Amino acid sequence: MVLMLKGLQGPYKDRYFVLKAGMTIGRKAGDILLEDDPMVSSLHERIIGRGDGRFMLEDAGSQNQFIVNGLQVPKVDLNEGVTFQVGQSVFEV
Repeated sequence: MVLMLKGLQGPYKDRYFVLKAGMTIGRKAGDILLEDDPMVSSLHERIIGRGDGRFMLEDAGSQNQFIVNGLQVPKVDLNEGVTFQVGQSVFEV
């Protein structure tokens, strides 16, 4: 099964990204660039492959982490239906 991220809010609204181990999200570096968002760190988070075809989203040492269900968290399993916010952008698996 191929998992994808869909942009729900922000500059990538209605765009899709196939999840791959090693992908990154950031303001100055990354596969998904959020250049105009001051709440996003230069390298904000990375997608880690779990070896069983599943993925985890992990904070890369950012000041603001990311938000899942209204809480700032350092990591989350990326299961189908999970929604997370990075700065002003929202994505759904």
